[in-house]
Amino acid sequence: MKMPARLNTSVVGVLVLAAATGSGTMAADCPGIAAATTAASQWESRRTIQLSVTVRSELIMDFCHAVSAVSQQHQVDSTRIDAVAPSAISDYLDRVSRSDIPPRTLEATLGEKLGFAGLSRPVADRYGRLTVHYTRAVLYLNFDGIRHEPFPEFLVVAGSISMEGYADGKKVCTARITVPPAGSVSVTC
Repeated sequence: MKMPARLNTSVVGVLVLAAATGSGTMAADCPGIAAATTAASQWESRRTIQLSVTVRSELIMDFCHAVSAVSQQHQVDSTRIDAVAPSAISDYLDRVSRSDIPPRTLEATLGEKLGFAGLSRPVADRYGRLTVHYTRAVLYLNFDGIRHEPFPEFLVVAGSISMEGYADGKKVCTARITVPPAGSVSVTC
């Protein structure tokens, strides 16, 4: 299956964050946001898994909260945050998408990359994997009304998801899926 072209998620990440927070202020006050959104896109480009729009939005907001928390405890300049953001995002996404690596919060991951210890907190499993097996050409999918390109696998927020597949302007498949935290589920479209 031919993989769809990827969006420029540096711009998309800032727009998603601005939309999620109701303004662009947090995006402007968050050092490393461009590096973090680019890192998420690069992480996806090396894998067959795509972040759902909701996961991407949460990731960017969590990153900004982690930067704020680490900055409150330690003096960290934005140059250092920009430098470690790609490896922190990649490490964090590996941990939330794979069950064979122990989970860790984004704050603890960022702190570790900056050389600070003691930022670990209990981790709630928030995400799961959704694998989509395509039996026909699908132009796009909607997860709970949010449009996604038809990739074979997604990292999604755990819980109940309504999925619809579309081709030629018509709905070609529907499913109500429950994705377990830190688990995976498959669906056919």
